[in-house]
Amino acid sequence: MKIKFLLVLGICLFTNSAKASLISGYSYTHDPASWFTGGNYATSGFRFQANQDLYVSALGFVDARAPGLNASHEIGIWNDVGNLLASTTVAAGEVAPLIDGFRYSDIPLLSLLAGEIYRIAAIGFGDSTISKPTRSAASEITLLDAGRQVHAPPASDRGLNFPTLFSGPESALANFLFSTIPPSTGNPPNSVPAPGSLAIILIGFVFIGLFKRKKNTY
Repeated sequence: MKIKFLLVLGICLFTNSAKASLISGYSYTHDPASWFTGGNYATSGFRFQANQDLYVSALGFVDARAPGLNASHEIGIWNDVGNLLASTTVAAGEVAPLIDGFRYSDIPLLSLLAGEIYRIAAIGFGDSTISKPTRSAASEITLLDAGRQVHAPPASDRGLNFPTLFSGPESALANFLFSTIPPSTGNPPNSVPAPGSLAIILIGFVFIGLFKRKKNTY
């Protein structure tokens, strides 16, 4: 009975750990023959709708010519009427962790509500971006534009601005990491657990128990 209990507990913990893993807002594929475009001072990104409640823990900038970014990049996320909800700066070089082609910087946990529309964008100057990619959004969000949302500031204003102008073509620039598990469950969405680490430990205990049981039968 003890062994069965440990096996069931291990499976539950493994499943729970997998659910707590972070999800990218989108991934992309591209034509290797023409995939880079020079960055500029404009704030550029995209609009999306949350299909369910999401818990965002990091904002990212594409590392188009990995490894490492040439410059640091400000990134922000707004609601659809222009209120800045969170922002951060992704450091130059290889300091920020690289996840699926993007380098991320943590933010205080941000809740996005199901059915609401948001915009995420970054200042691209100093690094290349991915031009005309094919973007595949996570099932938890819907991309709302075929192109991109931009804010082209005057030369005197190079700060992070709410993107209000629709422009094409598509680009891969800003991204975010989220979890669908609320913090009340005890699984912090701002950390990526080692897959099944607790389950592996428990399975180890199971084998120890089996070994002792076998030994006691002699």
